[in-house]
Amino acid sequence: MALKWFGGKKKDSDDAESSDAAGAAGTTEPAASEESTKKRGLFGALKRGLSKTSQLVKKAIQLVSGKLDEDALEEIEASLIQADFGPRVALELTDALRHAYKDKEFKQEELVPFLKERLTTMLGERQDIRWAESGTTVILVTGVNGTGKTTSIAKLANRFQSDGAKVLVAAGDTFRAAAVEQLAIWSDRLGIAMVQGRENADPASVVFDAIDRAQSEGFD
Repeated sequence: MALKWFGGKKKDSDDAESSDAAGAAGTTEPAASEESTKKRGLFGALKRGLSKTSQLVKKAIQLVSGKLDEDALEEIEASLIQADFGPRVALELTDALRHAYKDKEFKQEELVPFLKERLTTMLGERQDIRWAESGTTVILVTGVNGTGKTTSIAKLANRFQSDGAKVLVAAGDTFRAAAVEQLAIWSDRLGIAMVQGRENADPASVVFDAIDRAQSEGFD
């Protein structure tokens, strides 16, 4: 699956204010209120998702008492997978727990900070997006189904639009109607332009059309 996302360089405050003023000039108050409601819905959904993840992990840890044996480790690993950490990350975190705590006395309140620290280490150092020196910056998002690509695209697009960028998204997964529909829903909620092709169309043609539009219409 390939989803194309076009984001922009972070503009200075003057540019952002000009962009906001231009948008406000052509937007009625009810429309602005509707957009605000959509954004609250977006962040509400993200907050609920993160809360669910946290609850699943804490629930698994609360089941552990005394020493951390293999049964407890398997329970924690299953909970991490259920919380959408993914099998590889869940296994690495569980192995770290096994190495540090297996068959040792521990306090439950130690485990969550330990997992947070390990996860931060696994993520590595922060890597900034490499923006084009001039013109349109293109970001390609790929991955297997069900790993959160569409939501991540929405979060990125919303962030850079908030910074004053003119953003365009494109759905390159033309063989999965649901994927295109999901991106269209987020695009509509955030008020962001979107390019999509016919069902089963060549994904490269959608990407080409999106880049052509982005460049001709001055998307960042």
